Amino acid sequence: MKQRSISKYSEEERFQFAENIEKKLKSFAIRCIDVYKSLPFNDFVAQHIGKQLVRSATSSATN
Repeated sequence: MKQRSISKYSEEERFQFAENIEKKLKSFAIRCIDVYKSLPFNDFVAQHIGKQLVRSATSSATN
């Protein structure tokens, strides 16, 4: 027996929402990478925090 989805949004609306979120996450990840690139290279703390920022920003885009 096939279950029916009880949703007030159509399949097209859900698809558009997913596409929009994906674009925003990619844009956010790119901006975070740009921030990381602008950090001083010889500052260990800045590089460490920058790498954490990039790691966390890019992990949501892959899921």
